[in-house]
Amino acid sequence: MQKILCITVIACHMLMITLPCVPSPLVGEMVIKKVKNTTIIANMGSNQGITPNSIFLIVKKGPDGQKMVGKAKVLLVEENISGLKVIELEPATQIEIGDLLIPASSLDSQEENIFSKVQEMDNVSLKGSQKIDYYQRGEETAQQEYSGGGATAGGLLAGASLGLIGWGIGYLIVSNKSVDVPRRHISSLEPQPKMDFSAGYKDYVKKKRNSSFNVGAGIGTLIAIVIVVSANSQ
Repeated sequence: MQKILCITVIACHMLMITLPCVPSPLVGEMVIKKVKNTTIIANMGSNQGITPNSIFLIVKKGPDGQKMVGKAKVLLVEENISGLKVIELEPATQIEIGDLLIPASSLDSQEENIFSKVQEMDNVSLKGSQKIDYYQRGEETAQQEYSGGGATAGGLLAGASLGLIGWGIGYLIVSNKSVDVPRRHISSLEPQPKMDFSAGYKDYVKKKRNSSFNVGAGIGTLIAIVIVVSANSQ
């Protein structure tokens, strides 16, 4: 019996030595399950120790490791889910499903100092290159590609044919005509930059098209008036 007991103790001791140490997950670390604008839904709640007004760091995972991109505050807590509001976010950053939320209190002073230094370095690097204004870029691209020549010709024809009536009817048609943005300009853009670029492109084309039509219609109407006056004077 003593031999069996001794063998059992030795086996258990060897098992404890050879078993690998599996690290436990960080307490309070959450995963983003849903995001809309500045509202975040995470996968933990009161059962996991999450409390209202807690501050979490928004962390993105990438090929080069993890990067803190902002902060969020817990506003609503249920048993296994919580809702947060984004209170800080780096420019041109998009929060995605699967990004992490790490309690701000889990960082020691040295880690917080490193994060602050990295953010300062990012801010310095961005001083020389301001955030891209995609709306303005859309306007500039449209300016290069759209001259309004067709609208001017259409206005000239409408004004010369029907005078003020043709001008008015033609303007209603032209002003309500849609604008298509070439896919080559927006196919590689993220959703928000794509919307901004498209808005700038469309706004410029509409303004240019309307003004070009009015110029053509004005000239056409003037021609029509001259023809009528000349015909009556003879």
